[in-house]
Amino acid sequence: MKKKNRRSFIKRFTATLGTLSITSISQRAQAEVLEDTWQQFQALPTEKSVKDEKLWRQIKLAYTLNPNFLYLNSAGLSPQPRVVQEAVETYNRMANNGPTYYVNRVLNQDIEFVRQKLAILAGCSSEEIALQTNTIMAMYHIIFGLDWKAGDEVILTRQDYSSVKVAYEQLAQRNGVKLVWLDLDLPSDNEDALVQQFAKAITPRTKLMHITHMINWTGQILPVKKICDIARQKNIVSLVDGAQTFAHLDFKIPDLGCDFYATSLHKWLCAPFGTGLLYARKSAMPLAYPLYGAPNPQSNDIRKFEHIGTIMRAPQYAISNAIDFHLSIGSKLKERRLQYLKNYWIDALKDIPRVKINTSPELQYSCGIGHFGVDGANSFKLNMKLAQKYRIHTLTVDLGKIKGIRVSPNVFTTTQDLDRFITAIEKIVQSK
Repeated sequence: MKKKNRRSFIKRFTATLGTLSITSISQRAQAEVLEDTWQQFQALPTEKSVKDEKLWRQIKLAYTLNPNFLYLNSAGLSPQPRVVQEAVETYNRMANNGPTYYVNRVLNQDIEFVRQKLAILAGCSSEEIALQTNTIMAMYHIIFGLDWKAGDEVILTRQDYSSVKVAYEQLAQRNGVKLVWLDLDLPSDNEDALVQQFAKAITPRTKLMHITHMINWTGQILPVKKICDIARQKNIVSLVDGAQTFAHLDFKIPDLGCDFYATSLHKWLCAPFGTGLLYARKSAMPLAYPLYGAPNPQSNDIRKFEHIGTIMRAPQYAISNAIDFHLSIGSKLKERRLQYLKNYWIDALKDIPRVKINTSPELQYSCGIGHFGVDGANSFKLNMKLAQKYRIHTLTVDLGKIKGIRVSPNVFTTTQDLDRFITAIEKIVQSK
């Protein structure tokens, strides 16, 4: 970042609450600690910052994690830094001072501020960002909002998220839409082969191409831009499931070339639970009706996707604080750190007898999420042993021929934490 941004870091970090004159002392103190950490990051080359455990331990202290419990499931849900937790509480207290006055008049302005900050992070116009509760709800606007006709086709994969597949199956049952299923051979370092699977599935009836940016089960990154380019050439709508990539990979949404992109902010951005966004390219916006009734449903006003009545707004306001925390590290450095952590434990496990790694170490094909299995071991029992005996939380993932455990550390994870995980796996494998 530029020097003027560095000098104003503390002001940015507490900007939203500061304008309301209710920023707590602990939040300001934490901002100062993170400012010092941020300056140390900037003083080192990226390669050194990625591996400087002393600095990353400072980041870990910004969270309220249980020290006796190792959390390795950020791909499911991430904890929020203390400053974000406190922001939610503060906003909620303010709203309760006079609900309709503060929510509708005072705090409502902050929603547009949050939208603008998200747009900057996403690299698009604020008029292309709709605040949502999660990835699934964001995608429902498109899945159920397009003008479907019987016989229209959707291209999707067996590796897509389970709730997504259920939604499309309901669409097929209700609207007579044909689902064209692809079964991806993963892990894969062959982008062309993946692209061709999508391209060969296209027919004159293809209306929508559903593309998962990063397969949540294994961390496989798909060549989304190449696939979206083909969809655009064929006049096919493209919807990208970005649940695992926003604030994880260093990219801008418009660079993917998609019509629509949905993500959850409570994963890698570490924003409050129940926050997400829908990106809709301005020219594609009229293609989808909102899931809920709204004025001018075929307009290109992004707010039509937010017309859902009264909801708890405090988590949405605190997205701003989560963005500031994310920027205190930086998108590129965060991406490199997450990849480093994934490769750290993969490198330690790959030569252990019976252990099979199901994720590529290359940044082009994966980043912070990894998957491994142990030949002859029951994945569910392995996961339970990690939790009950070693107090380590991961996720069992058995998907076709890929069976095992998903591991997804975050910026609050240190290599010392991963050493604890590695030792546990070594002991479990040796005991069999």
